[in-house]
Amino acid sequence: MTHVRRPLQVNLQALLQQQNPTIDLGVQSYETSTRNFLKAVTNYKNRAMTTISERRNHQTQEKKRILDKTQAVENETNQCKLREIELVARMFVFG
Repeated sequence: MTHVRRPLQVNLQALLQQQNPTIDLGVQSYETSTRNFLKAVTNYKNRAMTTISERRNHQTQEKKRILDKTQAVENETNQCKLREIELVARMFVFG
């Protein structure tokens, strides 16, 4: 939700009759608002970068886990093939 600030109505005649006429331009509130906005943007950026880094690390770990599991299954498959070959060879030798 945006906050719309209405311009103040200034009585120039009364203002000019003052010894030191000044008009509050709201610079302090603008600076505070800008500082808060920049802080929010920085926080958002830092959270986004942290999230991206965490996801990247998780994906790297998951990829390594899957590769290790794949290699283990391939090794087991190769061992089973060797045992099968040995069994078939024994059948021909003793059969």
